[in-house]
Amino acid sequence: MHRPQRIPQMTEITDLFGKIKEVELQIEKMTRHWRSLRQVESKKKKERQIKISKGEIEKRHRRKALGISRRYCCPVQGCGKSYGSDGSLNQHIRLKHPLEFEDFRKYKFSSVIAAGQSHPDLN
Repeated sequence: MHRPQRIPQMTEITDLFGKIKEVELQIEKMTRHWRSLRQVESKKKKERQIKISKGEIEKRHRRKALGISRRYCCPVQGCGKSYGSDGSLNQHIRLKHPLEFEDFRKYKFSSVIAAGQSHPDLN
């Protein structure tokens, strides 16, 4: 048997519209805040580029590819890629092996949790 739904009272509807308005104002405020942050960051980046071009400061130097100790190997059969950090390996797996990514995460984290200690592959 179908029960009729309760019809909301006018005060409830007014309260909901008030809450919606509050959320819209918060979104607008956050949007303005993030825009101002992006402008500040863009300005800082331009100032840094000018200082680099004038020779006032040096560019940040990246490590050479040969200088990176590649301890983190991709576990996907036949891939053969290796990386200098766990984060780089995770990014590779997520982007290049999306189907295997979930299995790898489950294996990696379940072994750490089950053992209650660090897994040898994670060191």
